[in-house]
Amino acid sequence: MNRWSRWTGLDRFQKVLLLVLSAMAAVFAVLYGVTVSKVGFLYRDVILVPHTQDGSTIYAGKLQGAEAAFTVTADKTVTFRWGDREYGPYTAAEDPSAIPKDDESGMSELMTGVELLCGDEVLFRGGVLRNGATWMLFNEDGSWADLGIYATMSDGTVIDGDGNEVDQMEPSPQAILRLMDGPGLTHRGSLPAYFGGVLLSFLVGLSILFADELFRWDLRFRIRSPESAEPSDWELFSRKLGWTVAVILIFVLYLIGLTDVP
Repeated sequence: MNRWSRWTGLDRFQKVLLLVLSAMAAVFAVLYGVTVSKVGFLYRDVILVPHTQDGSTIYAGKLQGAEAAFTVTADKTVTFRWGDREYGPYTAAEDPSAIPKDDESGMSELMTGVELLCGDEVLFRGGVLRNGATWMLFNEDGSWADLGIYATMSDGTVIDGDGNEVDQMEPSPQAILRLMDGPGLTHRGSLPAYFGGVLLSFLVGLSILFADELFRWDLRFRIRSPESAEPSDWELFSRKLGWTVAVILIFVLYLIGLTDVP
């Protein structure tokens, strides 16, 4: 049986599923290509793409419907703009005396003492512990800092873990320090998820094209003369249900991989 006769031997449902699998692979190939090519600083679940201007690095994008941009100057001064709001300028300097006195855990020996200012106001003073991509900030008294815990009250007011009212759009000390340090850039879109979806699509496609052959191959281990066996209505319904569920799961896999950050 040649390829064309096999295609014409399929029913309409099988042809539609094969076309859907092919279309998904093609469409998501374009979407993944566009998404993966957008490399930048991940901030509040948004990729801010960097570019240079007048010696400064600007990380720009759209955040919650408004234009957002971090500007990092050559001397590591950081400013943040979100819509018509301006934050900063933020400056920082190393200060060994800011390291918490934590003799019991020994972590203080691994920290870098930092004082972070917003204008003349001290925004953070304490120790910074880096472990690869993970940063931990400790206040000078040894308590955890910048935990990112917020709650929105019934009147719309946002408070932090200590009950203090905060402007949730103001960048955190950790985000500012990362930008000063030269943040690691990333992108959305997991290519393994895409290729996994393509592989699963190929396998499902084979099960559609060779449904009867696979059915009889399975029977050969249980009955005599499986070549003369015909699938029942239940078998035909089970095939269609399985194929449909598989196509839906592949679509979900593509979507999850598209929004995933490696």
